[in-house]
Amino acid sequence: MNVKRALKRKSLVALTIYVILVVFSPDFVLGAFADHAIEFRLSDLFFLFLLGCLTYEFFIRGKKLVLPTFFVPALIYVSTFFLGVIVAFLKVGSSTGLQATFFALKYLEYFLIFFVTFNIIRDEFDARLLIKVFLSSISLSAGLLLVTKFVKALNLTLTIGLPSFTVRYHHVGNPRTTLPFAKGFGPSSEFLLLAIPMALFFFFYGSMFSSKSLYFLSLVILGVAFIFTGSRGPMAALAMSSLFVIPFLEKKLIPWLAVAAAGFVGLSFTVPYFGKRLGTFFVILTEGVCANHSLCVRVTRIWPQGLQQFLNHPILGKGLTSFPTSDSQYVRLLADLGVVGTLGFLIMVVGLMVYLFRLRSVTAKSEPPYILASGLIVSLFALLFNGLTATAFEPVRAMEPFWLLVGLATAYEKFDTYDKINPYMEVRFGIFR
Repeated sequence: MNVKRALKRKSLVALTIYVILVVFSPDFVLGAFADHAIEFRLSDLFFLFLLGCLTYEFFIRGKKLVLPTFFVPALIYVSTFFLGVIVAFLKVGSSTGLQATFFALKYLEYFLIFFVTFNIIRDEFDARLLIKVFLSSISLSAGLLLVTKFVKALNLTLTIGLPSFTVRYHHVGNPRTTLPFAKGFGPSSEFLLLAIPMALFFFFYGSMFSSKSLYFLSLVILGVAFIFTGSRGPMAALAMSSLFVIPFLEKKLIPWLAVAAAGFVGLSFTVPYFGKRLGTFFVILTEGVCANHSLCVRVTRIWPQGLQQFLNHPILGKGLTSFPTSDSQYVRLLADLGVVGTLGFLIMVVGLMVYLFRLRSVTAKSEPPYILASGLIVSLFALLFNGLTATAFEPVRAMEPFWLLVGLATAYEKFDTYDKINPYMEVRFGIFR
């Protein structure tokens, strides 16, 4: 009966498809403008449909629109980017202002992903369905990423007799190919920062969806995919987050972390490919940041430039996208948005952290909201660590699933069985009620 009811709800079906698209992240290149590819993402098209469904139900049919507890911190965070657009137009010029507008609209999309997901989910059946789809999709996508890494014959691209639909990853001059639409199909390093903690906690706590063996297999596939295809920055960020955060959340996971750490060290000494990838970390730890040219340039040249821009424009910054580099989340925040934008970011991070810890405190360890909150806490710290050397809260392939999972976790506050969570607000308006 629940399945039939779910199929009749177009918005829930579309949200389920959207979860799959966010994980596999397919996008298509239509052409090129200057040195950048013109591409569209299927997830964006489906999200527009989701937004239309919610708008129809609220404005036309008069159904309740729910404002989640985390609504205000998230809204403050997004608003600072639109303030940064105004500053960019005033202080830099129309070219930077237009570029800033597109950036701000992307952050607005992230906020709407959270808000729409929260409102489409009506009950625990909806939430459990989406969790199942997410867990299944991340394992399959990571498996495909591994297949294309080691079986070059399966590295396919899709082309049509019109302008090439072969996908490239943003920059035309630097195409990357994976199955089957190049980089546009499969998880990225930043996405795996979110997927691996979720798989870990569902393996450790969860048995409500499938057996422990299937969870363990999923965790292994994700871990191996991350090791052999992930970037060094996200790998280091996840390692730092796991070592410092997971023992605080669950002491019983410490032996598992010890085994994983031992395996990590063992691989670095026994597998040349892996040892080469990890060698950079050991060199930096023993010889300092300038042992790595890229990191040295960031620390000694790029970051001081960003901090100097912040000192010249301390309150509102110089405007969104005015500082061109993406080598540090925090330097760019200070340079672009100043103290106001940085405070907005801190309000979002602290507000979400407080909410997630409260969610854990009022739910049992075997319940989905507890597991979702635990995974998101680890992922949030990993993103914060990764933000030292990258704009971790900007990439589409990280932020779409991040805000989707935030909407999924916070949706439990609407259910009667979780009435201890902070109360939400309801708004109703409709032409035909």
